[in-house]
Amino acid sequence: MTVAGYPLISIPTAAELNKFSNALSSSVAKKMEAPAAIIGLTAAIQQLLTTVYQFGQGVREAKAEINQLCSELLALKAALDHVQLNLNAGLTGSFGAAEDAQLILSSSNFSTSEFKDMISSTDECLKGLLARLDRKPSKFKIPLNRVTWPLIKSEVKQDIARLDQLKSFFILATTSDNTVLCRELYLKVCAMDRRLKDQESVQERKHTSELRQALKKWLAPCDPHYLFEKSLGDFHEGTGEWFLDGIFSDWMDRRTEPVLWLRAKPGSGKTTLLSAAIKRAQDRDYQAPSLKCLAYFFCSFTDQDSQDPRNILGSLLIQLCEADPKLWKDVEDQYLKRKGPSPHEPKRMEVREVEQLLTQSTRQLSETLVILDAANESKQSSKILQSLVNLLQEGGSVRIMLSSTEGLDHVFPSRKATLATIEQAKTSQDIGKYMEACFEDDHKLCDLPAALKDDIKVTLQTRHDGVFRWVRCQLEALGDQNTPQEIRLALQNVPSSLEQTYSAILTRVPRHHSEKVKQMLFWLSFALKPMTLKELCEAILVADDDIVIDNNVRCGHDKGDLGPFFGLRIPHVSGDQG
Repeated sequence: MTVAGYPLISIPTAAELNKFSNALSSSVAKKMEAPAAIIGLTAAIQQLLTTVYQFGQGVREAKAEINQLCSELLALKAALDHVQLNLNAGLTGSFGAAEDAQLILSSSNFSTSEFKDMISSTDECLKGLLARLDRKPSKFKIPLNRVTWPLIKSEVKQDIARLDQLKSFFILATTSDNTVLCRELYLKVCAMDRRLKDQESVQERKHTSELRQALKKWLAPCDPHYLFEKSLGDFHEGTGEWFLDGIFSDWMDRRTEPVLWLRAKPGSGKTTLLSAAIKRAQDRDYQAPSLKCLAYFFCSFTDQDSQDPRNILGSLLIQLCEADPKLWKDVEDQYLKRKGPSPHEPKRMEVREVEQLLTQSTRQLSETLVILDAANESKQSSKILQSLVNLLQEGGSVRIMLSSTEGLDHVFPSRKATLATIEQAKTSQDIGKYMEACFEDDHKLCDLPAALKDDIKVTLQTRHDGVFRWVRCQLEALGDQNTPQEIRLALQNVPSSLEQTYSAILTRVPRHHSEKVKQMLFWLSFALKPMTLKELCEAILVADDDIVIDNNVRCGHDKGDLGPFFGLRIPHVSGDQG
């Protein structure tokens, strides 16, 4: 539009002027970003070179790798310096004809998203390399001749290849406007980054796994899962319902006191019942996202490690950490603090220290269920139980279930405990179901006449006194008889108790086996850990005057030599042949 031949000028509004000013500031800021980023990369390379040089002073076995890495870092620094010169020239506008021509050629590469991504990728590469090389500060001064090169050869090769491709990209970006070449190289670098990240992820998972294994070994060298699976295998569906669907269910649902105490005489099946309770709790999904966690442990008089309070509390702590991995952090901090720069495993924590970590962990969970079997079978049972009392008083929402053959009334003076006892009246139905299962599954008993099976059931039901182990021993002894007539005769003379049952088994040992069985019993009585059949067979070979042991004196457990002994069913012997 014109007025009197002159164009009419439109005067911008204040809002339009403000928008133009912001756009101009943003443009200048973006131009300033790249030079600042390049300066940061150059400084990172200088720091890396210093670190690598320090390793070069003390490491002899990786001289070639160190030299190659230094060469690539210097080459990348030179390429970045050249980029920096071009970017500075673009900012100041002070360049001659030659520089002007070069800026025109390179400016389009500098403004691409690929260029920005490559700066970011270079920064990530340098930081990752520095993190792997960086030695953590320590109060212990390590001599140069004891410094070890932290990178493995395959890692260094990948790092060198990655640095070479980054260098090539920046060289292309400053020497030509060939966007196609730059993009191809950019895609190659991105592909290598993905491969390296995948590999780093695998290495990190491997490192985490190895560290967790070290932490577990440090906290508790014994694992309760074997005893749990073993005793759970003795459980028969449909038994123990009076406990599992009654008192135990109420305890889990917080309808009883926090402490549930299961008391029973030896051989009554409390460990098996406790394993079924643990399985019931697991099936209720107490292990996962709700932050309700279950931890359990089995004490055993045959295994000294299972009686150590540190192992018991440590195993409970491990299970909580497995259920909620963020709890590993506090354990790892304690482990690394004690370990320092030493390559050896650190000294183990004291009971109170493990207890404090366990207490701290329960405070981060909405609820914790702790189940402990045979609490009275440890020589340090008072210390173990006191730690559990402290856990109840100082921890988060904790519920504890214990089993024992003796009274624990003196342990919880300030807290009431719900008491459950395994009595004959409660177990008669369970023992009946157990015998039915044995008549179906045991090949020695399944083909007996129905009338004889009924006689066996009636006789054992009237005399079991609530002891599963006694019933099991009688069924095994009856199954060893050759004829129904022998079974009826043996049924008239069944021992009245476990002690008499064990004595009867020993009297059936052939005279020529008696010395061997005596040696086995000595070994089993004084072994620090449960022995396997193979270990037991090897142990009885040793005599005071032996200087050579060969197969002529070795008794194989696969030849039936131990048959007379294993009728005793002492739990100290493991069926594991390894």
